[in-house]
Amino acid sequence: ITVAFFPSSSSCDPNNTSSALTLTTSTIPAPFTCFDVSSLFSSSNTTGFSPGDTPFSNPDELPTPNGVYWSVDGLDNYDANANYTRNSSTGKVEVGKDAHWVFYMYAFEDCMQLGGDDFDMKDYPWFETSCQTKEGGQCREVPRTIKSLALNTAERYDVRHGGCETWAYLGSGA
Repeated sequence: ITVAFFPSSSSCDPNNTSSALTLTTSTIPAPFTCFDVSSLFSSSNTTGFSPGDTPFSNPDELPTPNGVYWSVDGLDNYDANANYTRNSSTGKVEVGKDAHWVFYMYAFEDCMQLGGDDFDMKDYPWFETSCQTKEGGQCREVPRTIKSLALNTAERYDVRHGGCETWAYLGSGA
């Protein structure tokens, strides 16, 4: 999966990511794997491996890979004060079909769905998508800057949801 994050001041063009922050993974993580946008794009590392966040009590049951290999582009574009609310997913696709992954976006760090009593979840929503989009990707704008994101395998997710989800608001299908 490749995901590009555009600041709200830029147009979202999946064919021109020169102003975007871009995350590409070469694997699909078996467990839920969270990334904080600031940590991912403020580092000088352009490649790495992030371990999964799901603890396993029996190492023999540990799914592989236990995390995700990734690369990032556009580090020079990172601005901690920018509002990254537009994103684009790209890759070989079949529109509306189940993807192999689930992509989650959060308005809070550490992939937290809720920010506490001071934050109305309707004003700070999270989104989930597990359906493939059109060739070249799909641009979406979210109401708050994306502080964290996560990836996971979609197999169990799609079963629980009765199929793939397209930008499920607060985790519920539209």
